[in-house]
Formats: sequence, C-alpha cells, structure tokens
Amino acid sequence: MTEQELYHRSLPLLRLPASANQVESERNLINFRQAIETYVRREYGDIANIFTLMEYLEYPEVDYDPEELTKQRDPFGLKKNEVKKQMIIRSEKQEKLESDKPKV
Repeated sequence: MTEQELYHRSLPLLRLPASANQVESERNLINFRQAIETYVRREYGDIANIFTLMEYLEYPEVDYDPEELTKQRDPFGLKKNEVKKQMIIRSEKQEKLESDKPKV
C-alpha cells in the first residue's frame, strides 16, 4: 500500500487554523466532519449516519401480517421464511450498530 493510499485510509485529524479567521476555523471544522464521516462510513457502515442525522440509526421493525403466515394462506411457508430472513438481517444490522457505537 502506498503512502497516499495509507493516508486516505487513516483517521483524519482536526487541525488548528493558521489564523484567528472565523471563516477558516468553520471551514476547517466542516472539512474535518466530512472527512470523519467518510472514514466512519468506510470502516463501520451505517453508523456514520450519526454525522448527518445527529442521532443513531434505527432499523425499522419487519412489518408483516400474522394472518398471511398461516398454513392456509402460506402452505409452503415461503412468506414465513422471507419474514424470518428479514428479521434476522435486521437483528444482525442492529447488533453490528450496537457493537460499533463505542468504537465510533
């Protein structure tokens, strides 16, 4: 890996402004925030939304009608399996989000 590639993969640093110029300070902070968001999104995924939404992401509950999953309406269990799969995916995403919070 080249030095430039390593630089782009590393955690960005917030640099002190070269002068007391308010605009330069704000631009520096904005650039840092964008760089840290990019880094977190690349390394950890969806939790980077905290930088844009200002709150942790919540994955929506899987919406389904229990009546549609009965033997009469779903004799082969295809809908039931799909709902179960969606619930597992949501649970895995939520667990990853929770485990990444302290890291971020």
